[in-house]
This record gives sequence, C-alpha cells and structure tokens, in this order.
Amino acid sequence: MGNNEIKELRYEWHCNSWDIGGKDEDTRREGTIDAVIGETEFIEGFGKLNISSISEESITIESFNSIEHLTPGSFVSFRSEVDGYEDHDGVLWNGDTYYMNIYWD
Repeated sequence: MGNNEIKELRYEWHCNSWDIGGKDEDTRREGTIDAVIGETEFIEGFGKLNISSISEESITIESFNSIEHLTPGSFVSFRSEVDGYEDHDGVLWNGDTYYMNIYWD
C-alpha cells in the first residue's frame, strides 16, 4: 500500500444455527477489517484472521488451515463449522455453520 495508507476491507458474515429438533436460524452482519500485517480482531466462528502479506496486487489472509489471496475488486470466502452437543451414540444435536466473504472494493 502506498504512502503508509491502511486499506479497509469490507466483510459480510453469516451464521446458520441449527438443531436436531428443526431449529434453523440465520444471523447476518457486516463490518470492516483494517488490512495490516498481523492478526485481526476476533470474528465469531473464525477467531483472529491473520494477514500475512500486503502488496498493491494482493492481500494474503489466513484462517485456520485456509489461505486466500485477495485482489483489488474481488472477494475471498471462508467457511467454518462448530459442532455442538454430541450424545453417547455419536448423534450431533446442534451446531453452527459460519460463512464470511471479505471484499477489497
């Protein structure tokens, strides 16, 4: 980034919470992330993302075992599943699925 300019990235976050009894709830929110080398603020379902490199052509963002290269005018997607209660028979009773798109507008 030229002239020590901090680029602000936009994100759209979505969580689907479900349970074995038929619960199916969606929560959505939007926000911004400052594109600076290091860890971002905590984002539910993704923890702290790590921005490992920044150039005029690409920003490298890491989440868990996923590494994405964001380019100007595009977006990258991340997905995470968090299991809830599992009974003694191995039946999963509930959980959350998280989705996030990060945009370089």
